[in-house]
Amino acid sequence: MNKSSSATNGVETPTVDDAGAGRSAAIGSIVGIVVFLFGTAAVMLAVGLTWQAALGLGLFLAFWGGLGFGAMCGGVLYLLKHEATSAPVSNPATSQVTDTPIPTSPDPLVFDGQRTRTESSQKVS
Repeated sequence: MNKSSSATNGVETPTVDDAGAGRSAAIGSIVGIVVFLFGTAAVMLAVGLTWQAALGLGLFLAFWGGLGFGAMCGGVLYLLKHEATSAPVSNPATSQVTDTPIPTSPDPLVFDGQRTRTESSQKVS
């Protein structure tokens, strides 16, 4: 795993090893295809389909479901592992925290800053 960081304008940003992420996505795709193929075929055989129909549906779902789902899961697992092992990097350009409170209205029924809901419903009646 590549834990190097690149400097842009003096700000350190972590980088992800692209070969590791691609490898994890490929492994996830293979696992997803196998799980979808055999899982779907087994369930369809259990409900009474012929083995040809069960295999056909299993192949269909393995291609359209297992491939993408497995790749996403493999990539996410790699990134989660990378995020857990990498040290936090301070980025002053994006991590400025202020103590300024968020302005809120004291009356939760204020509508558009002028009327309350009860006033607007009374005018309609």
